[in-house]
Amino acid sequence: MKATLHGFERQYASALQQHLANPREVILHRAYKLGRRALDGGLGVLEMAVLYHKAIVKLLPTPRLPEEKTRLFKATESFFLESLAPFEMSHRAAQDA
Repeated sequence: MKATLHGFERQYASALQQHLANPREVILHRAYKLGRRALDGGLGVLEMAVLYHKAIVKLLPTPRLPEEKTRLFKATESFFLESLAPFEMSHRAAQDA
């Protein structure tokens, strides 16, 4: 997975862009699946945070009205948290074991 990080980065940014344009449960499910693939491929939480940051910088480069910023940041937050859900589940499973 680490060798194909650039391709994964593009997929992550594309899914986030779709979510910002039209937030839907199906896109949040895609975020979850991306997180699952990242976890299975050996990426860590910090690498996911870097992917998220790069995507935001790429997708939100221009100043916006405060209401628009609030909406976009709430949408990016829900996407990011969903993509981290597999890591949280794995962490909790390891703690329970």
